[in-house]
Amino acid sequence: MTFDPFGDFETRGYLRNLAQEKDPAIVRRLEHASFTTGIDDGFAALQKKKVLAYSDVLSTHKTLFEAIYPWAGQDRAQTAPNIAVSRGDVLFAHPKYLQNAIGHALKLGNDPN
Repeated sequence: MTFDPFGDFETRGYLRNLAQEKDPAIVRRLEHASFTTGIDDGFAALQKKKVLAYSDVLSTHKTLFEAIYPWAGQDRAQTAPNIAVSRGDVLFAHPKYLQNAIGHALKLGNDPN
């Protein structure tokens, strides 16, 4: 079964990728290429920050994946507000609570102790 949270795999491809590609192996290669192309810029932007915020997470996601996904870097509460994502046994935060979950993780990560 194909992971299809948007329900439009047949018309827009896996996760609405810009190539409208449906083959998971090709999509993984496209994701990898996008990630490796953006990684240096992503690290450079993050190194300039003293404290990370939710907007930095969105910006980093955009930098890493904008070459493949048109929604990269956008808040899931806006792009997919009613889609709770899970992969296997892992349930990701619902879009309604995502900003709070990431904010909590960043608070912990920003604490030098």
